[in-house]
Amino acid sequence: IAAATENLNAIEGLIGELDSALEGIADDINALPEEDQKKIRDALKKGSLEDKMGKLETMLATASDPAVIKVLERLVGAMAHLISLREEMDDLRLNMPESTESIQSWDETSQALDELIDDPYSGIKLRRFETKYRKLRDLIRGFPVVQAKIKAIPAEGNVPFTVTLEGLDSVDPTGGTISDYKWTFLDNQGNEVSLGNSPVVIHEFMEPNTYVVRLQTSTSQRDENGYKTAVDGISTVRVKA
Repeated sequence: IAAATENLNAIEGLIGELDSALEGIADDINALPEEDQKKIRDALKKGSLEDKMGKLETMLATASDPAVIKVLERLVGAMAHLISLREEMDDLRLNMPESTESIQSWDETSQALDELIDDPYSGIKLRRFETKYRKLRDLIRGFPVVQAKIKAIPAEGNVPFTVTLEGLDSVDPTGGTISDYKWTFLDNQGNEVSLGNSPVVIHEFMEPNTYVVRLQTSTSQRDENGYKTAVDGISTVRVKA
């Protein structure tokens, strides 16, 4: 969920920049000479975001009217923000917790973004996208997370050093049971070593080091479409051998 949070933070910033770039843009376009209005609207009608930006940049390179230049610069900036928004939204789909509700909300937000891309100077479509996005953001930020908890007994000793690692206190906030315990650590060569998938594992460390043991826990609870009702929980503990 940390990666999804990064996507959300990036999207929040881009929306703010897009708001600034498009504020009053329709009125500014309408104030231009009719020929320039038509050229700008034609450039924004069809094609990908990259195509639209290319057309606007070509127009900007030959424009001489300060009012036209100002509008084109703002639109080029808006296109760049929309390209980044599309990328962040696609990344968010890969990183976000999945549920029937969150997937439907992402689909609706993505569709609203596509509609804005088709008509990028529409204030109504911008507001619609922002409304859909806020619902999605709140769903993701409020998604339950399994609480992974570790006990290392003992947590320090001399090699060869045997430690018992317990994840029995881990909790699923949705009321399900923990169905999987994934224990790993990095050895002295930086390789990930699996310690097993049981609530309690015992391991003997043979080389001196301070090891970071990681536990990832999963819920058994599923919604009506088979999606987990809580995000996997992750916790770490340091073991000194």
